[in-house]
Amino acid sequence: MYANRYRLSTPLFLLFAALLAAGIALPAQAQGQRPPAPQGVLSGSVQDSDTGEAISTATIAVWSSRDSSLVTGAVSNVDGTFMIEQIRPGSYYVKVSFIGYENAVANDINITPASPRVSLGAIRLTPDTQQLEGVEVVAEREAVTFEIDRTVYNTKDQITSTGGSASDVLQNIPSVEVDIDGNISLRGN
Repeated sequence: MYANRYRLSTPLFLLFAALLAAGIALPAQAQGQRPPAPQGVLSGSVQDSDTGEAISTATIAVWSSRDSSLVTGAVSNVDGTFMIEQIRPGSYYVKVSFIGYENAVANDINITPASPRVSLGAIRLTPDTQQLEGVEVVAEREAVTFEIDRTVYNTKDQITSTGGSASDVLQNIPSVEVDIDGNISLRGN
């Protein structure tokens, strides 16, 4: 009778012992840890250097100065402002980019526990303009255009239209026949 009671209580005793050991071990580990360092905040705004207008959806990338690895990033709001939170203390540089503008770089940004908030102010992006020598627009006409009351055949691009006669051009149009004497018929008429 005691043997059955002992067997049933053994799993409960082991469970209680495990919980007690875990409860004692966790506070002992927590006592050896330092409190987490305060997280930094990086803020600013992105503007066009010529007009001063806000640039929305510009990319702001925060890079580590120590090993040039990407740490975090953000996209500017509609009014051009941005705020990046949860940055650990350290030394960083920031690259700001937007399509059609030259990249801007802000160096030597230090976030410390004493000064966790850093404002970059207004970052002005310069438009990236490149002078093109010329632009040529090339379009092709449709060979056949169907309209309500007629079908139009464009023969300008045919080789026979530059060096041949009207009879030569008509021979290349479907449903049009030109006989040896130069008589023209459309579908046999």
